Order: sequence, then structure tokens, then C-alpha cells
Amino acid sequence: MARKRNRQGAARLRERGHHAFLEGNYDTAIELWQRVGEQFKKMQPKRIFAEAYFRRGVERIHQQDKVDTGVEDLRRALEMYPDDPRFTYHLGLGLHLQGNQKEAVRIYEKLRKDESEIAERAAFPLALSLLQQEKPPEEHPVWDDLSETERAMLRDVQTFRRRPYKLDDAAPPLWHGVVALDEGDLDKATSLLQEALDASEAAEKSAFIHYYLGNAAGQQEDWETARQHWIEAESLGMTSPSLTLNLGESFHRLAEARLEEDDAKSALRAARKATRYRPDKPSLKELRAQAHHRLGYQAANQGDWSQAEEQWQKAYDLEDGSFRAAYNLALAYERHEDYLQAGETWREVLRRRPRKDDHRDAISDEEVAQLWKRAAQAYVKAGEYDEAVHVYRMAVKWNPDNLETRMELVRGLLDNGQFQAAENELGRILDRDSEYVPALVLMGEVLAAHARWWEQSAAPSYLQRALELEPSNLEAQQALIDYYLNEAEDSLRWGRLEYAYEMLQQALDHQPQNVDVLTLLGRCHVMADEMDEVQACVARILDRDKLTMREYMACIDLWLRAEKPEKIAQVITQAEETLPNVPPDAYMAIGTYYLQDARYTEEKDVELAREWLERAVEHSGPDSLVLLQIGEMLSAITQQYDLAAEYLNRAIEADQKPSAAYTSLALISLRQGDQRQGRRYLRKAETIARQEKDYEELDRIRALREMATMPPGLLNALLSSPFGPFGPGGPFPEEF
Repeated sequence: MARKRNRQGAARLRERGHHAFLEGNYDTAIELWQRVGEQFKKMQPKRIFAEAYFRRGVERIHQQDKVDTGVEDLRRALEMYPDDPRFTYHLGLGLHLQGNQKEAVRIYEKLRKDESEIAERAAFPLALSLLQQEKPPEEHPVWDDLSETERAMLRDVQTFRRRPYKLDDAAPPLWHGVVALDEGDLDKATSLLQEALDASEAAEKSAFIHYYLGNAAGQQEDWETARQHWIEAESLGMTSPSLTLNLGESFHRLAEARLEEDDAKSALRAARKATRYRPDKPSLKELRAQAHHRLGYQAANQGDWSQAEEQWQKAYDLEDGSFRAAYNLALAYERHEDYLQAGETWREVLRRRPRKDDHRDAISDEEVAQLWKRAAQAYVKAGEYDEAVHVYRMAVKWNPDNLETRMELVRGLLDNGQFQAAENELGRILDRDSEYVPALVLMGEVLAAHARWWEQSAAPSYLQRALELEPSNLEAQQALIDYYLNEAEDSLRWGRLEYAYEMLQQALDHQPQNVDVLTLLGRCHVMADEMDEVQACVARILDRDKLTMREYMACIDLWLRAEKPEKIAQVITQAEETLPNVPPDAYMAIGTYYLQDARYTEEKDVELAREWLERAVEHSGPDSLVLLQIGEMLSAITQQYDLAAEYLNRAIEADQKPSAAYTSLALISLRQGDQRQGRRYLRKAETIARQEKDYEELDRIRALREMATMPPGLLNALLSSPFGPFGPGGPFPEEF
């Protein structure tokens, strides 16, 4: 049974081979029939198998790069049918074209013994092969079987075997044109060859004439005309190594000319055609790469970085990853914001850099360091801080005296969380230049933020030294102020007023009008119940040409802490008189302050808060949502639910986003344990939100509805969470 199946499979292979043969696909037919013979030799179709080898061999011997394989195919066909005159004749032609004249003559002579039409056709190639072996064909019996035209042709050919060429006057214009070309008389040669071309009717002969006309034009540096003649010769079926070389050279020259004219697209097309004729010529590969480089630059200048990257990638592939091509690719990746790939490619650039100083692309050690630095910057943008640090170290290694690069290494270490290493590197920078201001400033910042507590006290000395060298250095000033402020705030938390005073006074020595410092100093005086000193701080804050709401709110903060409502009123009045408008958030912030701690809120605080909240309403515009904002704020951070509900209901009446107001009322009901009322409010909120297609509010309602079924304890915990959608938060800016 298995053998029967195998025979059926072989039969199918044989049939598939037959179809391939009929389609002219001799490679497939031969392969399939070989597989048939491997399984069942008797099933192999011998005659058509030989015919397939014969036809493929004939095709190949007329292709310059396949003559040898064509001869092998013809030998196989002849082995199968040794007496077939067609197989014999074409094997002789194949050997002839291969240059094996001795065996070709043997084949031709064997064939001539037959009395067939093909035997007669072998006469001229036999005579030509003898001539190519330096054997006079006139002395061979074949001479008698040649026509007079063939004899004349062979005599003309013999003329060209030795210089100087001597032709009979009766020789055709073609041969006289070839002689004139050999003698350098290009005008005469062109005229005679053109005459021969006009009279020629045979394609093969015309191809030959076009070839020589192209040679004449080429010697006159008329490469355009030469190329057209050679292209025509090729199209008429001429195949010869010299024609291939000429075509390759002409397209090569055209590509160079177009590139010099800055026509990179035409140059690339010509270079590709030249490569078809001269695929192994290195200079053509280089020329194509240059064209791709040029096209990449053009695309980059037009802002088309995708096209630039594509062109430079092709140049990179052609140049096997050259330094210049890798450099361009890295630039393209940067512009694409593909920073990880850019970093990798910059490293490839460095690996590909020329090592010899006399190379055209040679770069100095400093430039090497800059490329390492650029690679590191790309890694930083890609968030690859480990790689960035490693590469920054390479940049420092190549140019250890470049302090800017060393500073970038420090920043890379800081980004990577390597604070001690950053501090150590800053120390090495200052060892090289103790007055390098950027390192002094950064050392002060690093010590203040990351050093151990017993080392932090050294931070001001670095910042003060930086200011001695550059008194106007704003970064050093701010870093020093921040240090003193942080120290003062920490001291206040521990009740160390004296040290806080000391720190703040040192800060004021540098910036006497700094609002943050004066505000914190005022808080110290509030804690010490020194109202005159608080007033002095307020006066200093307000003693400036242009005041903003920030300064006024700083003063209000101090009087709120000091529980001086009359002073607050004075400050807000001054703000109303000097500013174009006081934002409602400012009044809301003041009002909310009185309600922050529900445990100690008294009725007078509620009334005082209401006064400020009403002023917020008064100072709001017609399109404001101030009533809703007040209600949500009171609900979220004061636990004044009755007051919050009052403002939310007023928001509904004023049509200030009623869906959100109902949601907040539901939130209040749920916090108070009234889940039924909460659900009623949610239904109203949902109806309005759906009508208004407010999908954000619908998400908020959905989340609250899911929470409404939870136990009261868990529900309150979730509603009070600062991380949830209903957690505490104020609607006014952080600085208020």
C-alpha cells in the first residue's frame, strides 16, 4: 500500500513537471523530474527531461554570466541522446562562447560528418573557431562549404587580427569605419559607421554598428551619445564584456555629473543602472551612498526627518555602517525624539570613528568627548539613567578637564539617585577648580537636600562662596534662601524659635524683601505673641512698588494666625483698592480658614466665615460657579454640612451646574448616614447629567452610587480619603 502511494506521488510530481515545462519554467521541471527519478527511475520522462536541459542550456549560453552552467546542461542533454544533432550543435556553440575552441572544433567536425541541415549550419562557426585558434580556415575542407559572403567576412575578420589593418577598397563601410576608429579618425569613423547603420537591415549587425558608434562618441567625450548607442546595441541583443563595461562606465560618469550638479535623485538612478552592469565595483557603492547622504540632507533641511532617516539608513547599509552614515542616523533619531535609539546610535558612531589622524573624518579627543556627552544626553531623555551615567563617565575620561561635561555627569548621577557619587564627583571638580561657580552652587544644593544631617551645615559655605565670586548669581541666592527657609521650618516644628530667627535673619541679609522669608518670620512672631513684630513683617511685605495677590495673601495668612480680623479687613481693602480685581478664591480661602477644625469652631467663626464667603459671591462674575465651589469646599474640608447644603441649593437655583450640586448634596447625605436621601439626589444629578451629556459627571455619579451600598464606617473612610474622587481638596490656588 505504501509503495502504491509513493507511485501516485511520483506521478503527480511528473505531471507538475510537465506543466512547468509547458510554461517555460525549466528550473522547476528539471527539479521535479529529478525527484521522480530518485523515487522511481522508470517513471522519469527521459525525452522531455533531456529537452528541458537542452532548452535551459541554450538560454544560459547566451547569458554572459551563465555560459558555464549552460554548457553543463547541454552536456547532460547530449548524454541522454548522443546522436541528436541539435544537442551537438548547440553544445559546440556553448563551448565556442566559453572559449574552449579546441573542443568546439571537435564537436563541429563530428557534426559535419552527418548529412543534415544542422551539419551545414556548423560550417561557419567551425571556420571562425579555427581562425580564433590561429589556424587558417582556407586550409581546412570546411572552406569549400562556405558561401562567398562568409568567406569575405572571414577575410575581413582576419584583417583585424594584426595591425596595421589593411582593407580592400571593396570592403563594407562597417569595416572601414572600424579601421578609421582604430586609427583615431573619429569623424571619418562616425560617418562610415552611420552609413553602414543606414544600410543595415540585420539586427545583429546593427547592434555591432551601434556599439562602435558608441565607442567613437565616447572617445570624443560625448558620453550622452555614446550611452544611447550602447543602450541600443544591448536592446538589439548584443552581449559582450566590453559592452557591459562601457555601459557601466557611462552610467557611472552620468551619476557623478548629476551628483556634482546636486541632482541627487538622478545621480542615484544612474548609479543604480551602473551597478547593474558593474555590481562588484566599490566606487559605485560609495557613489550611491553619497547620493543617499545628499537626499537625507535635503529632506532634513525641509524638516522631513522620516525621509532623512530612511535615506541615511540606506547610506549606512551601503557603507557597512560608516562613521558619517551613523552620525546622520543619530541626528535623525534625535529629531524623531527616539532618544533610546539615538543614544545607541551615537555609541555606534564612536565605535565607527576613524582611528587615523589623516582620515577625512578624523575627530579630536575633545570631539570624541562631545559625542559621548551627546549619547548620554539622549539616554537621559530616554529615562535610561544607568546608561547615561556610564556614558557620561566615558565623556569625562576623554576630556577630564571639561568641567561642563563633569557637571553633566553629576546631574546624571543625581537623576539616577546616586547622591553620594554626585557629591564625590563635585568634590573632584572643585579640586580642579575651587572657584568653579556651577559646582559650588550644586554642591550646596546637594548637601542641603541629600547629605546626612551632620553634613548639611556645610551647604551654606559653598553657596556663600559662589555669591562672593558672582554676587548676582540668582541660582545661588535662591538655593541659599531655600536652605535657610527649610532650616527655619524644621526648627519651628520642634519649637526652636531662636534658631529659626537666626536662619531667617541670615536669609534676609541676602534678600531683605523676600516674601517667603518675611512670612515665615512673621509666623515666628505670632508664635511668640509679638504683634508689633508681626506688624513690622507685614509692613515690609507690603513695602514694594508692585503688589500682587500673593503678597496680600501672605499678610492675610499672618493676621489669620494672629486672630486679627480687623487687620485682615484692612489688608483686603488695600488689595481691592490697588488691584484690578481680587479673585473670589481669596475670600473663600479666608472664610474657610475659620472652619478648618470642626472641634473648635464656634458660632461666631461660622458667621465670620459666612461674611467672607458672601464677599466671594459678590466679587464673582455672572458666569462663575462660585456657589457650587463654596458648597463643595465646605463639604470636603470643613464638615459644615448644613452650610455646605445651603450654598449647594443656592447653586441649583442659580443654575450653576446643578448636576454637580446634586452629586455633592448626595455626598453630604451619605456622610451623614442618610443613604435614601443620597440616592434621591443621585437620581436627580444623573437625569441632568444625561440631558447635558456630561460624561465626566456621570462617572462621578456612578462611583458614588456604588459606594452608597457600603457600611457607613467603610463609606466614611473612603469618602474622607485624600486619594479618592471625593477626598478633601480646595478649589482655590495652592498659594492661597
